[in-house]
Amino acid sequence: MNDKPRLIIIEDDDALRERLIEITTYPPSAWIKDTAISGFVVDAVDNAQDGKDLIIKHSKEQPYEVILLDLKLPATREAANNEEKMDPEHGRSLLKYIRSYSDTAVVIFTAYPSEKNYIYAIQHGASDFMIKETMDRETEHILFLRLVKAAGVTREARYRAIRFERQINIMLEEKKKAHRVISKDISGNASEISQKARGALDLLKQRYGLDPDRDKGDPICDSLADIRRITGEMVQAIWRESEGEKEKSRFEEIDVNTIIRQEISRIRPCYLHHGVDLRVSPHDPPLSIKTIEPDLRNLIAELLCGALAACSENDVVEILASLSENKRDIVIRMTYPGAPPPKELMTTLREGVMPSGTLDERGRGLVFLWSVARNMGIRVDVKSKKQKNDITLLIPVID
Repeated sequence: MNDKPRLIIIEDDDALRERLIEITTYPPSAWIKDTAISGFVVDAVDNAQDGKDLIIKHSKEQPYEVILLDLKLPATREAANNEEKMDPEHGRSLLKYIRSYSDTAVVIFTAYPSEKNYIYAIQHGASDFMIKETMDRETEHILFLRLVKAAGVTREARYRAIRFERQINIMLEEKKKAHRVISKDISGNASEISQKARGALDLLKQRYGLDPDRDKGDPICDSLADIRRITGEMVQAIWRESEGEKEKSRFEEIDVNTIIRQEISRIRPCYLHHGVDLRVSPHDPPLSIKTIEPDLRNLIAELLCGALAACSENDVVEILASLSENKRDIVIRMTYPGAPPPKELMTTLREGVMPSGTLDERGRGLVFLWSVARNMGIRVDVKSKKQKNDITLLIPVID
């Protein structure tokens, strides 16, 4: 089994496309010493339609882990062969389709870094946005590392989805087993009680000529009739109670900081090669809340991936979780060194609008994090003081 991640390159420039195939299939050994990936299994096309067809073809078996997408593309192979005018709209439409159809990470690689293209890419789920420059060795190396990072995010997301699906299936199977046991119990008890009540009523009728329907008011007849009625009510009550207990059992008392540590240990390898390291504060107090464990775990993992996009190379990020004063939010504070982001950027984000103008890598990362959090209903704030930046995420307590 080939464990290399699969990559599709959608690029119309023939010479550049061949060079990209070469460096991603057989990267220099110096590039791969700090990564767990020794290269990609690569497909390449020169137009939007062929790219879309290949993504659909491989979606069921051996799906791509990362897509390297140029924006200004010919629409079809015929248009590429005839050298018809290319349009960035073809790349933008393909990105929108990919995000609605697939969970594969998309890295935009374009020579047209307009504000419109960048904002569109971030809003429609691009994992990274890189500007085509002179393809020297350093640029090629950076591009390779970003593709490795994107492939790692895709694999991690798919692993979490599989694990979450298994947890759901286990939970459903346990529910079915519980229902089978309860059904057997209820039917046995109810049948036994009902039979005894019916036998006693028949005995009264045969020996003493009493009929429950005719002799209402007789204490014995009424008592036995009540037993039969109560038996039916008992069955319904036990079913309702069992449903409620199963629903409650989904909620667990869990330590948020433990979940953060576990998710960091899984996500960490994807970012170490980029020089970013995550550390949980050694002074973390236990933070126990009662909530649905898979839901919170997936939420934290998504937010950690989003927050890491706001980090620069060689950042060491410290993470601390606590409960807000009103006990209604989990507060995750991520502290990293460096210059603060522009005030204009933070003002626009707090106002809930996309920023305009040129952004550096960290600024683009903050926009990406803000987009991820906004889609999940999470509030984000950034405060800076003395070369330290705090990203604060406020997660509503689920219960």
